[in-house]
Amino acid sequence: PKLDGSAHKGQAGRIGVLGGSKDYTGAPYYTGQAALSVGADLLYLFTAEEAWLSRNPSEEGSVHLRTFPLPDPGWTDPALGAKWRRVREIRRVVTGALEIARAEKRIGASLQASPLVHLPAADADLLAGLAFADICITSAIDLSTAPAPADAFRLEDVADVAVVVRPADGGKCVRCWKVLPEVAPDGICHRCAEAVGDLQPA
Repeated sequence: PKLDGSAHKGQAGRIGVLGGSKDYTGAPYYTGQAALSVGADLLYLFTAEEAWLSRNPSEEGSVHLRTFPLPDPGWTDPALGAKWRRVREIRRVVTGALEIARAEKRIGASLQASPLVHLPAADADLLAGLAFADICITSAIDLSTAPAPADAFRLEDVADVAVVVRPADGGKCVRCWKVLPEVAPDGICHRCAEAVGDLQPA
């Protein structure tokens, strides 16, 4: 089915690829790539134990017994961890506001929104340089250090952040589904145009 703005991932069909063996470890990969290239909406890729063992030989090993590796203690960065804990706190207020707007039918999906986030100046500096709209899965987002209106959305445990949900302005990119002023009807956004322009012919 043709993708449109009313559907979510998987609603226009799902494809499952089950394959892979000792001799054909690349088969499921290339099959999955081909499915996505022709417009598959959502793809699930399942590989066999034999494919794992062909790349990781072991008499007793199994892909089903694998656990996540322990991180190197040298990677610990307390300041970076504190930064992203605060980013997630602010994001939680944004996503809470989006859920209310969705329940009230003011937006359908989060990409239809362009929230205005009222927050302390220190937090505005913290978010500088981050693609916060992408982090919140919205088409755009604005930050303000001005006092928030009384009806702005707030969370009790993040009381210094408030969010006003506004509809995103512009057309919907048919590739990434963001709503942006630069997008013409049935067109794509600047970022997608650049990405598509960089694609090499198969």
